[in-house]
Amino acid sequence: MTIDETVELLGTGTLMGYFDHDSAEWHEARKGVAGSLISTIMGHNLWRSAYTAFHEQLELLQREHTGPSMAMKLGTAFERPIQDLWEKENTGWLTVHNTGTWQSKANKAFRANPDAFIEWSDGSIGILEIKFSRNPMTELPPMYRDQVMWYLHVTGLKRGVLVAVAGGDMFEHEILYDEVYAKEMVTKAEAWLDCIKHREVPQWDGSQSTYTTVRALSEGIYEGDKDLGELYPMLMRARDEADKAEEKLTEMKSRVLALLDGIRVGTYEGVKVVTLQARQSGGPFVVFKKGQ
Repeated sequence: MTIDETVELLGTGTLMGYFDHDSAEWHEARKGVAGSLISTIMGHNLWRSAYTAFHEQLELLQREHTGPSMAMKLGTAFERPIQDLWEKENTGWLTVHNTGTWQSKANKAFRANPDAFIEWSDGSIGILEIKFSRNPMTELPPMYRDQVMWYLHVTGLKRGVLVAVAGGDMFEHEILYDEVYAKEMVTKAEAWLDCIKHREVPQWDGSQSTYTTVRALSEGIYEGDKDLGELYPMLMRARDEADKAEEKLTEMKSRVLALLDGIRVGTYEGVKVVTLQARQSGGPFVVFKKGQ
């Protein structure tokens, strides 16, 4: 019996097949709510909002495609070597099996495309997800947790491992299936699919992605006026709150600059959190560590 057949016997997911990466069949199999979309629906995608994804799904907005970035190319290129290295480092108590695209039996719109399955020496099976980043990854990003948790939910497995080569080091994060969180993901995924079905825009959010999408959907500027109603006082309150927050942030950066007094790195509980960078004039300024 193959590893795929063993996972299918769990009764939760069905293997749709193996498809060449970036092929028309691969893209078709990933339609619906896949691992790359669930973090967007959960509000954890730093570059894309549910509002943006809604308009792309209904082809009301052309998804920008300028080709894969260098970071994406590196991630694809290093994925298999990282997987092979990790498996070699753990030889003796686990085996890695590549797999294809999966579909939930409970909702056929729920899809999963895990990098591989792990088979431990005790016979248990889990998800393996590989990531590559040029930046350190001391904590598990929420969007990656969402992705692995979704794969667990679709396949019926209970344990996953995310292996990341980040900032020149290899990190390993174990992710256990959380039924409560999975139900929350399912609820939000079903609500998003209902938005698509009824062509009802998802709830507003404060992401740059949503703001950029609204700008792109605006066809132009026309003469005339329209009453803003209750949006106007809400806008002004938000502006005032943002101004106060900006003032507080500036105060705190001033205090950090004064405390460091020229020392390049600021730490918190032993972890580098800010650095000082110099400009040609005016003295140094505070730069937050990426991800902070």
